[in-house]
Amino acid sequence: MRTALAAALLGLALAGTAAAADPVSAAATVDRDTMNVGDAITLSLIVQAAAGYQVVDPGVPRVFGDFEVVETLPAQQDPVRGGNTRIVFRYRITTFRLGQLLIPPFAVAYTDPSGRRDSVSTAAVPTRVQSVFGVGEQVTDIRPLAPQLSLPGGLVSRIASTAAAAEAILVAAFVALFVVRRLRRPRAQPVVERAPRPVQDALAELMRIAELRLPDQGRMREHYELLAASLRRYVRARFGLSATHRTPRELRLDLERAGADRAQIAVIYDVLHDAEIARYRHLAPYPSRAREAVRTVLEVMRKAAADEEYQTSAARLP
Repeated sequence: MRTALAAALLGLALAGTAAAADPVSAAATVDRDTMNVGDAITLSLIVQAAAGYQVVDPGVPRVFGDFEVVETLPAQQDPVRGGNTRIVFRYRITTFRLGQLLIPPFAVAYTDPSGRRDSVSTAAVPTRVQSVFGVGEQVTDIRPLAPQLSLPGGLVSRIASTAAAAEAILVAAFVALFVVRRLRRPRAQPVVERAPRPVQDALAELMRIAELRLPDQGRMREHYELLAASLRRYVRARFGLSATHRTPRELRLDLERAGADRAQIAVIYDVLHDAEIARYRHLAPYPSRAREAVRTVLEVMRKAAADEEYQTSAARLP
């Protein structure tokens, strides 16, 4: 009995010594260590701090290692024994890579009672990502589309002949109308076409959106729809890419292959990603994040506009 009591007292003493040596500790966990590709799992950064120590939000980046954040959940803070505080930062993350992956360590900064800043790091977390198809499942067994219905040959020929005749009549009428209007219209002065300036056009539209101050009015979805549409038009005009129906990840890869500026790629991806989330009211980013997104986009586009102006002026020189 005395031996057990002595061991217990020694354990408490060692625990107290460890707590004194490490006033702030951090650990990373996931809600499950096996996931399907494209699924979302919850990453939790659990930080425990002694009294008087202020923990700084680690601010997990949008993309880290092989993973990316799809949603930032509200942090949880609870008191624990001894006057300590436990804070849990939670994130919904996903990945599109297969295999045994590692969630990298994260640094958590804090300030001690004297105002000195320091940090602690979490350990890497192993995660296995598997395919959505089971072992041995035939993923190539895809049924072909049903063949088109065929019409009798005579009926097809009559329909084609009628359509061709109608098309010829419409073309003739259009040509005649065009000639008449052309003869009646006075001779127009030659129009000097403006050289395309996609960066300047995008910058003007982005400044107009910023002046609307939609996030301050709670109109987050409308704000991000305007931002996303403007950036997609810019990508199409500047790089000749089909940007209308591309996902943020697909468009980022297209821009990288096109040799676009990395700062532009990063800010375009972030805005388009937030725009997808803003379609759901309960996931919409905070107004402060929306305002910061506009400021960052304008800063990057102003630099690009200066470069475009220089290139345009240089092209005019003999």
